[in-house]
Amino acid sequence: MVRTETLEKLQLIDRQFIPSEALKIIEAMLDEEISLHKLRKLSAWIGDCNADTGTSEKRIEELHQEKQLAKKLARMAEINKVRLKVQASLEIDFSE
Repeated sequence: MVRTETLEKLQLIDRQFIPSEALKIIEAMLDEEISLHKLRKLSAWIGDCNADTGTSEKRIEELHQEKQLAKKLARMAEINKVRLKVQASLEIDFSE
């Protein structure tokens, strides 16, 4: 099956938050994705202790970098006494 169009788009978040609230939301989303990749990595290792887990390891590192960026943005917003607007949506489609 070839991807042809987005089946559904879910709007998860679209509002302003004080920096600490925004950071909690962003970190929760990133932590969930990090946990998923750690679980995939563990599953691969259990099946084969020599399995290539480089893709998950790379993604985990990228997500940790994103968390650091989110913390930096939250600190900047606090210093400037402004809110952060957070928008998050999911596009869902079929993939092979």
